[in-house]
Amino acid sequence: MLRRLIIWSWVVICAMHFASSTLDGQIIVYPMEGPAISAGVRFENLAINMAIGSATGLVWARIRHASEPKGALQGAAGGALMSVGRQIAATAFNGSGFVGREISATGVSLTATSGEPKTTLTFPVGPVSLAFSRDSYDWRVNVADFIAIVGLSLSPNTRLDLGRSLSSGAAVFRDRHSSFGQRGDFDIMAISEFGTIRLSRSAFDPFTGKTNVMYHENVHILQDDYFQDAIGLPVERELIQHLPFGRRFLRHLDLGVAGPMLEGAMSPIPYESRPWEREAYALTANLRY
Repeated sequence: MLRRLIIWSWVVICAMHFASSTLDGQIIVYPMEGPAISAGVRFENLAINMAIGSATGLVWARIRHASEPKGALQGAAGGALMSVGRQIAATAFNGSGFVGREISATGVSLTATSGEPKTTLTFPVGPVSLAFSRDSYDWRVNVADFIAIVGLSLSPNTRLDLGRSLSSGAAVFRDRHSSFGQRGDFDIMAISEFGTIRLSRSAFDPFTGKTNVMYHENVHILQDDYFQDAIGLPVERELIQHLPFGRRFLRHLDLGVAGPMLEGAMSPIPYESRPWEREAYALTANLRY
C-alpha cells in the first residue's frame, strides 16, 4: 500500500513538473467574484436616493404650488423605488436591467409628478415611453435616443445585441473597437449615452464571455432616466411649448437633449469623485470587470 502511494505521488509530481514547463511556469487562475454587497452599502444607497427623491419632490411641489410635505413624502417614496431598481439592475442575472429599470421608472414617475393633481406612471421601452394615469394612457418617443439607436444600428462599427438589450432594458450594441480609450491605467470597456449601451471587445471576459461591466452601465441608464424624466424633460417641455408648433411637437415627442446637457455640465467633476460613478461601482463591487 505504501509502495503504491509513493509511486502515485511520484507520477503526480512528474506530471505537475511537465505541465509547469509546458506552460512556461505560468499557473492560470480564474478569479472568483467578490463578496456580496453588504447591507450597509445597500441601506446607504437607499437613504441617499430617498433624500434625492424627497428634495426633487419638494421642489416640484413648490413650483406647482402644492403641499410641500406631501411632495417631499411622495418624492422620498419614489427615491426608495429608484434605489431598489438600481440595486436590481446591478445584480448579475438575465433580465435584471429590464426589471430594475421598470421599478426605478415607477419611482422616477412618483418624484417627477410630485405636486400634480394626479400621478402619471411612465415606463421606458427603448426610446419609447408608455404613460398611464387613472383615466388615460399615452405614448411618447424620445427623439435624441431614437436618432442614437438608428445611427448605431446603421454604423459599420456597431451591431445590436438583441439578447443583451432585452436583458438590460436598453439598446445594447457591440462595438468593434477593443476599448474606448483609457482612464488612468484602465481601459474604458463600455459607454452608456442617449439610452444606449456600447460594449467594446474588452468588455467580454476572454474565458467566460461574461460582460459584467454591463451591470455597471445598467445603473447609469437608470441614473439617466432620473435626470431625463424628473428634471430635464419637464423643463424642456415648458420651453418648447411656447415655440411655434411646440404643442403639436410635444403631443407624442420629446426632444430629449436637456438631460444629457445637464449631465455634460457636470463632466468637469473628476472621475473618481462623480457621485454617479461611485454609486455604480458600489453596487457592482462584487463583480469582476
